[in-house]
Amino acid sequence: MTSVNTDLNSLLIFAQVVQSNSFSKAAHLLRVRVSTVSRRVSELEKQLGVRLIERLTRALRLTSVGSEGLVHA
Repeated sequence: MTSVNTDLNSLLIFAQVVQSNSFSKAAHLLRVRVSTVSRRVSELEKQLGVRLIERLTRALRLTSVGSEGLVHA
């Protein structure tokens, strides 16, 4: 998580998703669309080159890299 270009808003969104344990709850709390939250987390993962969250049918799980990243978010 040392990329200088990492968007701080994306880190904030990622942290809210984890705290809420839901993309839709995070979107509601941040007052943005669910698609925006999903896209921003996906873009952050792509930028960092790692998967931060495992997306399951009705749940999500933080990866080990995601757990480390959350400490820095």
